[in-house]
Amino acid sequence: MLCAGPQVRANNERIGAVNDDTDALVDVRARRMADDVIRRRVRAAALIGALTAPFYVFTDRLLGVDQLPLLDAIKLLTLAGAAACTGLLAIPFGRRHPRGIAFGLFAFLACSSAVSASITDTTAAHGILTVAATFFTGALLPWGVRLQLATVAVYGLTTLALAWNVNGDLSGISGYPLVVGIASFAISLWIAREIAANATALARADTERDVALARLTDEAQASAALARIGEELIHSRNRSDLLGRVCELASRHLPCDASWALILDDSGRQLRVAGQHGIPGVDGEAAAFLVLPAADYAPLLERPHRSGNATPAAGPWDDLGRRFGLATCRFAPLWQGDERAAGLLVAG
Repeated sequence: MLCAGPQVRANNERIGAVNDDTDALVDVRARRMADDVIRRRVRAAALIGALTAPFYVFTDRLLGVDQLPLLDAIKLLTLAGAAACTGLLAIPFGRRHPRGIAFGLFAFLACSSAVSASITDTTAAHGILTVAATFFTGALLPWGVRLQLATVAVYGLTTLALAWNVNGDLSGISGYPLVVGIASFAISLWIAREIAANATALARADTERDVALARLTDEAQASAALARIGEELIHSRNRSDLLGRVCELASRHLPCDASWALILDDSGRQLRVAGQHGIPGVDGEAAAFLVLPAADYAPLLERPHRSGNATPAAGPWDDLGRRFGLATCRFAPLWQGDERAAGLLVAG
């Protein structure tokens, strides 16, 4: 059996890549764009944290804050964790899983901050970090609502645990601090949702642009090929030579491996093969005797003149190419003037 050649496979893959399951393409593109943003911004945040940490330590010593070896160890451990995450984001594993690494970094930062605050019996610094971190992740990391909700949960739970450990109850975060915290969490979730929606909309616009460009390219290639075919057909002298030449040129210039012409008989009820090219051996002999009911192909024959080259999505013509081992087929009406189609040109 005849199989689709490399030119046809390449064309089918290119067109199929933009036409099949557009929603899946949009999701993949949106995720890829978001992952790239997450990698760059987490690495920038880690670098900023590493640069400001010495200033933080220097300020503590300048103000005479008690220096505890355990606190210094926690700070060094936090810096090491940030450096490890930054390094992971630079290798293939990190490029595949930036969301998990980013979430792990911010969860680790929340826990180390809560432990440090618990050692010093203060809650203000961790509260500030909680608001700042959730706003940062919501506004600058396009990782979606679910991861943002998980981040809010981690920072909320560490804040509650710290308040309970320091005060013995939750009175320290009641009233105004509680209202500010809830409002901050809610706003960060809303921002994360809006950013995710905007990223999806942008990815959809890019994908639809690629779909339109691929279709225009396909139509332009087909039109250019048909123009070349028309130039060469001027030298054909009779109908038999003409149709055979059409099929030969279609196979040569269009992205296909075989072509044949189906012409309506005198009754207008049947389509018969009047010329072919590219179907070898027994399959070619069988194609020469092919007779098809014209009624089954009426949607192709009755399309308005100059309506384009696109074949309707489904119909009895779907199985025609498979009879001869062709993966796909395209159909173009052969017009007799501007009034009626005399048959079909099949390319597959």
